[in-house]
Amino acid sequence: MKLLLTVGTYVAAFLLIAVLAFCLLMALANSPKGAWMEGHGVGAVPFLILSWGAALVLPVFVARIVWRRLSRRGHD
Repeated sequence: MKLLLTVGTYVAAFLLIAVLAFCLLMALANSPKGAWMEGHGVGAVPFLILSWGAALVLPVFVARIVWRRLSRRGHD
């Protein structure tokens, strides 16, 4: 049960972060500052790499917190 809850938490956090990163990318693409960002080398590719990296790594920390909390609750 603990594993199922942890995996569910990871998937939920992944989806939330991925959707937020996509919305931020679309907002930046539609922004007048988009040309400024491209001129300074902060285009879509570096931003996509960073956002997908965050979408894959940050949910691990969320799942770790849930795993530890569930482990602590079992000992009480």
